[in-house]
Amino acid sequence: MNLEEHQRDALREIVNIGVGKGAALLAEMMGLSVKLNVPEIDILSFSEVPKYFNTIHDDEVFSVSLNFQGKYKGLSQIIFPKKSGKKLAKIISGDTSDSNNHALVIEILNEVGNIVLNGVMGSFANILKTPLNYDTPSSFEGEINQLSKILTTNWSFDKALICKANFDISSDERVTGDIIILSDRIIETVEGFLSQST
Repeated sequence: MNLEEHQRDALREIVNIGVGKGAALLAEMMGLSVKLNVPEIDILSFSEVPKYFNTIHDDEVFSVSLNFQGKYKGLSQIIFPKKSGKKLAKIISGDTSDSNNHALVIEILNEVGNIVLNGVMGSFANILKTPLNYDTPSSFEGEINQLSKILTTNWSFDKALICKANFDISSDERVTGDIIILSDRIIETVEGFLSQST
């Protein structure tokens, strides 16, 4: 979808409301200053998603997925390059050592992903005035090509909403990730909402 600038701004605002709620909850949990924003956003065809992943991520990634259902059904997912994910987990845990507690990293990223994705989907649910129900989040760790294969094998949609997210923690730590939402009907409805925005 070729978004006009005012449509892109409207869509970015919807997502930023959701990530802002997630950031506030993370800040409360961590006792740190947390700012989350989405500077880049786009709607792609589903067939473009694997190519998109390959252009922006390292080979190894962490991801957290949250299935949703209700009036709209689909999948929301947040993906961290492995290095960024480990960095985020160390900041949140307060670990200043060189230790690598893998189980703790996964646990923390699952919690972060769940909070952020719930915030984003909650924002869409509010805008579209419909409740959404969520499954237990699931996680993935491995090569980005493998994640792309799982995604395209298990899901089939026309379009995908892609968001680049920045996590700014305290004053000098930045971690990046990507949020993807797959659901034809919710994206079509958002497109209708955007076409009416000025």
